[in-house]
Amino acid sequence: MLRIVLFFFIIILATPISGQQILISEDLRGDTMVPKFGMNRKNFGHFYSGFHGFAGSAESLADSLNYTTSWAFDCGYRYKRRFSQVLSAGIEWQIKRLSYSTRQWDKLHTSAATKVDKQKLVFLQTGLSFYQRFNYDKRRGDYVGRYFDVGVYGDWSFNIRHEYFYRNRAGAKVRIRESGLDFIQPFEWGVLVRLGFNNVVLKTSYRFSDHFKETSGIGEFPRLTYGLEIGIFAF
Repeated sequence: MLRIVLFFFIIILATPISGQQILISEDLRGDTMVPKFGMNRKNFGHFYSGFHGFAGSAESLADSLNYTTSWAFDCGYRYKRRFSQVLSAGIEWQIKRLSYSTRQWDKLHTSAATKVDKQKLVFLQTGLSFYQRFNYDKRRGDYVGRYFDVGVYGDWSFNIRHEYFYRNRAGAKVRIRESGLDFIQPFEWGVLVRLGFNNVVLKTSYRFSDHFKETSGIGEFPRLTYGLEIGIFAF
C-alpha cells in the first residue's frame, strides 16, 4: 500500500501544473521614460514677440531719419532641438513690421502739392531664421536658463508702403498711402545675435542686403537693430 501511495505521489510531482496564464508583463524596476518635449528637453517650441530700434548712420537721402519714431516689431514661433546640455540648434518663423520715419525725403514724395509735414516707409515682412545656441547655465533642470544664440535670417517684404502727411489749402491734414513701390528690394537677409535669460532676450541683428535698388538713388537706412524680446512660456 505504501508503495502505491509513493508511486502516485511521484506522478503528481512530475506532472506540470497549469496556473494563471500571463498575458502582459512589465518590469517596474526602473522607469527610463523621459519626456522629450520641454524647456530643457530634446524638443522645445514657443511663441515670442519683440520691439527693436535702429542704430548706426543712415546714408545720403536717408540721413534725416528720425530715430526716436523709427522702430521695428516682430513676433513668431521658435523651435529648439537640444543635442547636449550645452549645444542646441533651431529654426524660427517670424512676422515683422519695420517703420522708418523721416523729417524730409524730397525724392520720395511726388504726389503732394505742398511740402509734407512728416512721412514714413513701412515694411511688412515674413521669413525664417536659423540659429545655433550655446547654453552656459551651470544649473540643470527643466527650464531654459541662460544662453547665447548666433544665426542668420531671411525675410520677404510682402507689403511695402510709403505714407506721408501734409495740410491742404483749407488747412486739413491729409494722409497719402502709396504702394507698389518699384524701387524697393523685396528680400533681405542678415545675421543675428541673442543673449537670453529664461524668457527675456537681448537681441541685435545686422542687415547685409539693401532696402533700395541702386537705380533709386536713395541712401540706405541703418543696418543695425537692437532690442528686447519676450518668450511666451511659463518658467
